[in-house]
Amino acid sequence: MVLPDEGDGPETFESVVESVRLWAERDGLPEGVPVRGLQRHIERDLNAGVETEWEKDVVALGTQQGGCEIIVNGAIGIRFVTDFNRGRMQRFDHRLPAQSDRYNYLLVYLHELPPRYQDGWRIRRRKFSAARLGLQGFAFVVRPETVDEDGVQVDAGTMREVVKTLGFPRMLLLTFLLMTFVASAVVFERFEVLLVLFGFAFVWFVGVALYLRRVPPG
Repeated sequence: MVLPDEGDGPETFESVVESVRLWAERDGLPEGVPVRGLQRHIERDLNAGVETEWEKDVVALGTQQGGCEIIVNGAIGIRFVTDFNRGRMQRFDHRLPAQSDRYNYLLVYLHELPPRYQDGWRIRRRKFSAARLGLQGFAFVVRPETVDEDGVQVDAGTMREVVKTLGFPRMLLLTFLLMTFVASAVVFERFEVLLVLFGFAFVWFVGVALYLRRVPPG
């Protein structure tokens, strides 16, 4: 663990947590890379009214080796999480204890967390604590997924998400059924059936993708 130093204590950590919460509660965020926007926001909040450069808190972007996307005064690490699937959660469980050895304080920020992943991350919020990680302070801050004008959650909805949602066995069964129908249509030279089948498959995939893009708030 990093040795304590002036300016890296609980008051600074509380100020960092409050700054991140205010940023997460904003209706709209500035354009550009979100992690850079948050880093600049924290830097402005911590150093507001500071007269000299030597008194300023240092808010820097982290490195891959350090494990945190933002680091304050070398002692406060901020995890900026944007990928929330099951594999990411498992890596999070494995890496967080190791990352806690590098800092006195740790803040986990979940950027635009989709409703379908909230239960898994809520469990982790209760699972980890400052005492369990050997930290002087630990906090979670969550910014829910962006809501559009219709009050509907917006998500990326990629083909990979379609496969993950339906499950591999269902996708395999669907592929087998389509191949069977296509083979039958070719044998009997029913090419109009082929057009109908491919049209149905296209509409089905588009419909699932659109559903994944618009998930009601949970």
